[in-house]
Amino acid sequence: MEELKSYVELLFSRYRNSTRILELKEEILSNLEAKVEDLTARGMEKEEAVRQAKASITSVDGLIDGNRLVYYNQYKLEVTQVAVLYGVIAWILTLPLKIVDTGIWVNEVFLVLTLAVGIWYLLQRSRKEQEYVQHTAYVRVSRLRWMHKAAWWLFGLLIVVMTAFTTAVQFGSNFWYSTPVKIEGPFQVGALAVRYLLPAFFMIIPLLYHAAIKLVSKYEVNHEDQNEE
Repeated sequence: MEELKSYVELLFSRYRNSTRILELKEEILSNLEAKVEDLTARGMEKEEAVRQAKASITSVDGLIDGNRLVYYNQYKLEVTQVAVLYGVIAWILTLPLKIVDTGIWVNEVFLVLTLAVGIWYLLQRSRKEQEYVQHTAYVRVSRLRWMHKAAWWLFGLLIVVMTAFTTAVQFGSNFWYSTPVKIEGPFQVGALAVRYLLPAFFMIIPLLYHAAIKLVSKYEVNHEDQNEE
């Protein structure tokens, strides 16, 4: 039945096809088709039977390996709190680096982003409704782990690219014309060190993903909580 097949594809649209996902698709499609046949056999119109079958399953998140059910708003708030903390630390540590132009914009970027995330955090934290606090949703831990690994790779790539760029800008002419490198005075040494150190502060991105993974266990809904609800 094409309508049910399209609906199953929609349910799994967030997930890449794998052996397990294909098996689940086939199983759910088979169950939905069986439900439609059962309902129509009892005299229900086919259109209504399809509608009820689709309404019987609105999400497959709980069936996917690696998904964890958490108190989502509480989890999201603490991840945001960690992001604000990391942003404040990065902003403070980059204050002395404003001796060079690049250090100025990096420091200001951290300040603006930290203020924006901090304001959002305060607004969300003020919400005390029971429905908001107890809201649950699935977190795709496997995806978080993949993004965590990708963030470390991108961070490493950023270090390599920026180191090569800084070296080319600062010493390219010396290498090209085979002239000696001259660094005069402590200020020049400090300014050069700043240019090489700046990319290191973007380490907060993979560290934030690491924190997000760790916090899943803290806010996971256990069986006792589910039974109480």
